[in-house]
Amino acid sequence: MKLCSECGKKLKDSAEFCYNCGAPCDNGDIDYMKRRADYRRESLKAARKNKSRSLILNIWSVLMILLILALMFTVWYLPSRRAYMDVMQGNTEEAKALFHEKVESNTLQRFIIRMMVPRGAAALVNAYDQRELTYTDAVDRLKTLAEFEEPLNNASKAAEKLETLHTSAEAARLGAQYESEGDTLNALLAYRMVSQNDSNYDTAVQKIAELEGQYKSQVITEAGSPTTEQDFLKAEALLQNALEVIPGDVKLQDQLTTIRQAFAGTVKTEAMSKATDYISKGYYKQAIDILDRALVYNEGDLELKTLKETAVRNYEDFVRSQVSVYLGNNDKKGAKALLKRASADMPDSTTVKQLTDTVNNT
Repeated sequence: MKLCSECGKKLKDSAEFCYNCGAPCDNGDIDYMKRRADYRRESLKAARKNKSRSLILNIWSVLMILLILALMFTVWYLPSRRAYMDVMQGNTEEAKALFHEKVESNTLQRFIIRMMVPRGAAALVNAYDQRELTYTDAVDRLKTLAEFEEPLNNASKAAEKLETLHTSAEAARLGAQYESEGDTLNALLAYRMVSQNDSNYDTAVQKIAELEGQYKSQVITEAGSPTTEQDFLKAEALLQNALEVIPGDVKLQDQLTTIRQAFAGTVKTEAMSKATDYISKGYYKQAIDILDRALVYNEGDLELKTLKETAVRNYEDFVRSQVSVYLGNNDKKGAKALLKRASADMPDSTTVKQLTDTVNNT
């Protein structure tokens, strides 16, 4: 084993160069001194070259740092940045004045402020969402940024998002207020306006499900089982409105069908009884009117239609007999007056029309 004369590392006896530093080894070679001198000369040359390169790199690094600092200093005090910072701090009037005075007519300055707007707009929306800014403050600053950014619309879109958040937050607040006041319908409608990106959304969804159940129960209870036409019309309108609030709800639809059928049955029973009595007493017009009303709620009902036909037929027979009496007494005026009333009572009656023609031609 031998040692390198340059770095002192242990080397094999047969080694010609040091594996650590690359220096030539003395192996009894007659050219050893020449190789050693060449090695030292190359090493010195490389060291000088590395020192020169390092110096140049250091100079360039210093220049770049100075340039970056100069740019940062310049940007920091640019009118565009100052206008932007005024907006973010709430000094919108000062920002507008500075923008119109020193930024608006300068292409570079406008470009710089437009680059700043998107991040600022997002920060303002987030500040409102975190309740760090009021809605009025946030929207005022966003509108100012939107003026700086025209014709781009990042700030305008942020303002729309802010409006959605504000509307949603107000809806959640109103929903809770109406619910505390026992106003189930308005609470339900308010909670439905809470948007999905609102932190109150999950609560609103749960509230909607609860309030829909309460609202349906209230409506069904209030509708009840009406027996008078006034109560029926009120209950029908109530259920129809509820179906507009909760479209397609089976319970509400079933209840509406039930009260319609029940009331129609009540109206039919009453109409059949009264109309039969009126016909027996010769009050044909009253019988026809009450049957027409019953047919509104029992459209196409065969029993009601048959009884109405009976009332009409009896009325026509009565008119025919009375017209004969009038004409027999040469009272054409009386016959015409009777036919006029009958025509108004039975506008579709062919018999009345024929009798009228006969009288007019007599």
